[in-house]
Amino acid sequence: MVYYYMIVKLKSSLIIKDFLNIIENATGLNICLYDFENFSKKDEKLRLGNESFCHTRPYCLAIKTSKKAHNICIASEHGIRSELLKINKPVWRTCHAGLSEIVIPVYIKEKYICSIHAGQVFFKKMSEKEITIKAAYFEKLGVDRELIIKSIKDVPIITRAHINQSLNLISMLINFIVETGEKLDWQDELNKIKESYNKTSLPELSNKLDYLMKSVKQIRNIKYKNIVEKVMNVLKTKATDNINLSEISREVGFSRFYLSRIFKAETGKSFRNYIIDLRLETAKKHMKDDDLNLTDIAYKCGYQDLSSFTRSFKKAAGLTPGKYRILNSKN
Repeated sequence: MVYYYMIVKLKSSLIIKDFLNIIENATGLNICLYDFENFSKKDEKLRLGNESFCHTRPYCLAIKTSKKAHNICIASEHGIRSELLKINKPVWRTCHAGLSEIVIPVYIKEKYICSIHAGQVFFKKMSEKEITIKAAYFEKLGVDRELIIKSIKDVPIITRAHINQSLNLISMLINFIVETGEKLDWQDELNKIKESYNKTSLPELSNKLDYLMKSVKQIRNIKYKNIVEKVMNVLKTKATDNINLSEISREVGFSRFYLSRIFKAETGKSFRNYIIDLRLETAKKHMKDDDLNLTDIAYKCGYQDLSSFTRSFKKAAGLTPGKYRILNSKN
């Protein structure tokens, strides 16, 4: 599964809507957006049609004809929002109607502003027995039985392989929005893709969007490099403090998820491992000072106790700090 850690600069709803429509029509996934901060209503440029804010499968619309059934849907949506606030990453879920979707949290400067729901599909075809059971369930909630049976049969069946490919395509979409915003004039290229999506297979469409993304690779790399250099300058003076990613992200003005992703992309290391390496290099320098014992060195390098320092050092260097000091004192 592809995970999406997003800081989205939502500046043009038309562009975002166009991208969502491309993905929806190309993949068969139904996509909607839950706006928790009314960002889409604060400016005319940000407005989206009502259809962008609700599940529009005929099956979903049939369920909404019953207030009882719809209230269960609403309660489920509130539940998934609470879960996302706790775990801060996308989740797959299957609703009480049996529809599966991925729910992607969207953040601006660490504030959870909305979620994107992509899917409302079946992973496998329902048997006649399963359809009968589901129809009986919704009939008790006040939904017309025949309407449910008919709409269930209209839900697309998406294979695992197709889902994975669709997620890659959505990932490209999200990255493209995040990396470029309104900095580049790519609307003409986007329109060409829109005109041809119904003639194009999913892999071909993926290649076209991939080509668009490559056109801004240089800008993205420069942006990444500048951000990471800023972080590394901060770490030069704070690596031995009790510092963490959240503090650094606040200092440089980016979400910790976004910062974590680009930091690893630029350095090849996770933020945590980079900190450990800096601390251990500092520890090796301190070991040359015979006036410092290992406990003193551990504290100077940001560790709270000798045991955690020893574990960390041995994992990275392959031997304990004591043995390392002895071996290097002989050289």
